[in-house]
Amino acid sequence: MVSSNWKITYDPTGTPRILVNYGGRISDELEIPWSQSVQDSPRLRAASMNYFGRGNVANGLRFGVFNDHADDATARAWMLALVAGLPTLETKTLKIEINGGAKYLMSQAVIRAVTPRMVINAPVARTLTQYEITGGGWAVTT
Repeated sequence: MVSSNWKITYDPTGTPRILVNYGGRISDELEIPWSQSVQDSPRLRAASMNYFGRGNVANGLRFGVFNDHADDATARAWMLALVAGLPTLETKTLKIEINGGAKYLMSQAVIRAVTPRMVINAPVARTLTQYEITGGGWAVTT
């Protein structure tokens, strides 16, 4: 468990949903995957294939957030309410702020997956919610 130095807000200019705030408990540091479409080009009788980057870059974020609840029943109800209330069919801007540092915007962000679960053997009723977000390009903001 790590104390967050990140603030992540989905749809910061519309109906903001803070996914993690400074000081929040996260499972580990954020993963920031980047990928692009690649064309594999096999060549007849060649020693190796050729590869060509074709763009279509996909940026992403993966992180987990811990939340404590009054009891197990409240935690389970919270998990169901979380997934029932998530925005679907929405592509919005995602704002990422670094504590004491820069702020970034991810365009065309989509919450791809959210996986809440109970944490076993925790001293309190605790959940861990894993988020996976995919989006377009990054821009630095003020």
